[in-house]
Amino acid sequence: MTKKDFVVGGLAALAVAAVGVRLLAPVMVSAEDEPEDEVDTSVVTVEVTILDTIVISTADDLLVQLEPDPITGEEDSGTVRYRVATNNPSGYYVELIENEDTDQAAELRQDGWTAGDTVILPGGGSILSPLALDDNEWGFRIASMGAGYAKVPAWGGGAVEIARKLTASAVGGDPVNVTFGAKVNEELEPGVYSNEVLITAITNP
Repeated sequence: MTKKDFVVGGLAALAVAAVGVRLLAPVMVSAEDEPEDEVDTSVVTVEVTILDTIVISTADDLLVQLEPDPITGEEDSGTVRYRVATNNPSGYYVELIENEDTDQAAELRQDGWTAGDTVILPGGGSILSPLALDDNEWGFRIASMGAGYAKVPAWGGGAVEIARKLTASAVGGDPVNVTFGAKVNEELEPGVYSNEVLITAITNP
């Protein structure tokens, strides 16, 4: 190869390289030359409000049918099993009283009752001092009382507290069971004697 050939060949190689650079140049765009995107923003605030709620429920029949024996004097009783559920961290309490709709001095009376008709009277015991039922008396009992019964307070008087808790209920609710009992003798006229009891669950402040 002559010196001239070498030089010419070298120039041809350099020319190809130079052409290659020129072809790549249009795709090399600096950041300053890029168009800016249009941007707008919006901030959304999400709030979840948890209400202070309480529920009292039961799967039991709310008609407690008692059949005490008037000859032997054997009393009869029936239990309603409630569940109280609340998310209130301070807990709840449960009260019991005669229902306002009946308002019959906490007595068990027959339909069509008039003054002078026989009745089943409320017993004389209390939660702190439960008593056995005398003839023709009825009452209620909770687990903490053991034996004996307490008087169902008449509407218009003060309700009696039958349960209290100072924390939120367990998952699925807390059990609150109320047993009603009656005792009669043969002096009571045959028939159905009834009344209504209001049980209320209230959240603590």
